[in-house]
Amino acid sequence: FPSHDNFEQIHHGDEQFYKIGITARSLKHRYRGKGVVVTVEKSVETNLYTAYTVEQQLRKMLRPHQYIPKFEFEGRYECFAKTPEVYDAVVQQLNTIPQ
Repeated sequence: FPSHDNFEQIHHGDEQFYKIGITARSLKHRYRGKGVVVTVEKSVETNLYTAYTVEQQLRKMLRPHQYIPKFEFEGRYECFAKTPEVYDAVVQQLNTIPQ
């Protein structure tokens, strides 16, 4: 079952943050009606097992940088501060996934 590990930059009002997550559906569906601007920084297609494993590794590694947005949406606990350290760590980890 093909899945995507996505690394997204999200803007909502005065908030800016990163989100990592697995999706098999469109981002328009996830954020419909939320008034957000989403930029996909990196998206890697892989199998569900690999996507899940990488997501869990990233969430553990980035726990000190967790950011909980003011607005509610599915996946709000998979968000992190918008910092160069978070960006570099996520991109480096996603680059290890075989294409």
